[in-house]
Amino acid sequence: MISPQNNNKLKDSGFDYVPIIAAKNRYRDKINVMGSLHFASQTNQTLTDFYSVDSLAEVLTQKQPKKQSSNARIKNQVSIHRAKQFTLWNLHPDMSGHIPGILSLCIGIPVMIKKNIATELGVTNGAEANVVGWKSHVSKMWGRNLNILDVLFVKLKNPAVEIRLSGLPDNVMPLTKMKRKISCQLPNGHIETIHRDQIEVLPNFAMTDYSSQGRTQPFNVIDLTDCHTHLSYYTCFSWSATIAGTVIVGGFNTNIIQGGTSGWLRQEF
Repeated sequence: MISPQNNNKLKDSGFDYVPIIAAKNRYRDKINVMGSLHFASQTNQTLTDFYSVDSLAEVLTQKQPKKQSSNARIKNQVSIHRAKQFTLWNLHPDMSGHIPGILSLCIGIPVMIKKNIATELGVTNGAEANVVGWKSHVSKMWGRNLNILDVLFVKLKNPAVEIRLSGLPDNVMPLTKMKRKISCQLPNGHIETIHRDQIEVLPNFAMTDYSSQGRTQPFNVIDLTDCHTHLSYYTCFSWSATIAGTVIVGGFNTNIIQGGTSGWLRQEF
């Protein structure tokens, strides 16, 4: 439960769209959905859904002439059954290798980059940015016209170095998609391995305690509900620059930080 004091603190404009730190990826995904809808409403926009292009693992379908290497084959993509495809699209990123089947975006929405793109520029997995535009096309699949992202333009937040690319504003980067082999967990528990073409970003209204490591911000909102160790607590709180800028929205358990050190940790120390 949020205390009245913390509820008043959250009304401070500094907390607007600050990502909530949660322990589980599934909570991150749910908060991101709610945050995206709220952001679009507050900015008088409509979210645009961009679909991934999926296929099953490539298979060897035809041998080359004997004079060529016996290992040479023609590879074809295997299409996915309609019902399974819609199931795969609607999985939360937590169940699909953190690469969304449907990426819902609008201008200005905060996102987190989930892939190392240019480490020398600080454009790495975990970098935060805001969407400033995109290039896309419409593809007819399963009798529907679906938006497919080609390029996503994002403006980096507090980049390590100033980024200046020809024809683009300062600190704006173009992100392109790359086909990745991922494992998806279907609702029935079955694991399906597919190839997914999608730009690797997620909405950034929430992040896990793992992703928050190494950051320090003046405003920090944390949910400790599923943080089961003092190490997880430490990671969540370490993002805070001040007590005044910290809000706990739920789950604080004093026993976790007052229960004594475990035997394995004492041995490590």
